[in-house]
Amino acid sequence: MKLLFYLITLIPISFIRSAVNFYTKLGLHRNSSVYKLTLCNIKICFPEYKDNEKTLVAKQSFIETIVSGFETLQSWARPIHISGKKIFRIENNYLISHNVNKKMD
Repeated sequence: MKLLFYLITLIPISFIRSAVNFYTKLGLHRNSSVYKLTLCNIKICFPEYKDNEKTLVAKQSFIETIVSGFETLQSWARPIHISGKKIFRIENNYLISHNVNKKMD
């Protein structure tokens, strides 16, 4: 299974994002249950949004969900020392420690 994930993830993520964007431009995403559920949740959570804002947020969420699934496959297919390099780490804690010290004064 890991080999299958590896072969699938040889496709560049920029291509996947472009393909999903094209898919949504065609409007094919509107038939998926993921999109319908997301749109329903957005209507509940953000009743003040206009209809076009709700569909835009649901569309963006759909795109990020698909891309996130692809990124998950990438992390499963690669050894931990390679996939771990893509994790964002804070190297400089100066601002955090400065604000903590400031609150203690």
